[in-house]
Amino acid sequence: MFKRNQFYIALVATSLSLVASQALAQETVSSTATVTVSNAFTLQEVAAIDFGTVRLNYAHDGTNNFTTSAAMTINADGSPATFVIGVDGTGTSEASFTEILPGTPAEYSISAAAPFTAVSVQSLPTATLTNPASPGATLALTVGTTNFEIVGGTNPGDPYTQGAASNMITDATGSVGFLMGGTITTLATDVTYGDGAYSGTYSVVVEY
Repeated sequence: MFKRNQFYIALVATSLSLVASQALAQETVSSTATVTVSNAFTLQEVAAIDFGTVRLNYAHDGTNNFTTSAAMTINADGSPATFVIGVDGTGTSEASFTEILPGTPAEYSISAAAPFTAVSVQSLPTATLTNPASPGATLALTVGTTNFEIVGGTNPGDPYTQGAASNMITDATGSVGFLMGGTITTLATDVTYGDGAYSGTYSVVVEY
């Protein structure tokens, strides 16, 4: 009786297996996977850096070069400009900036980037400012790594951290911006800084 039941169970199991394996129909559809890569973004100048109007006292003795050049720094955080007096080793030459009208930092906006993504300034701007009315007299523009402030994004108002650990992070719309200060310095040699506008071009490179 036991063997007969075993044979019956095996027969039923085999029959069910044959029924389950007999598909009534099968169809195939071909599909295409798609992804769009968009690494581009928009970088725009809101305002270029402006050092305002200054008096530049440049009393060179005609012999001794300056060991410390006169300098003026516009600060990205909006604090008053800072100044360095230029002197030579003997104290007989002296140069200095005196502010008449205040300057303003540069401002740049970034948009159409990926949301919540860090962007960074890849090269610090430099420029030579010249005045056609004063040939040979130039001012050097430099930008320090700490003279930036974030506008918008996820860290608005924070000082910008230069390098791989950038804290300039876009918002949900892929937008952020920054203010940029800078420093101008005088030459060390005997020149004459005449009146007029001194200007020069610089480049700002941003990537993410």
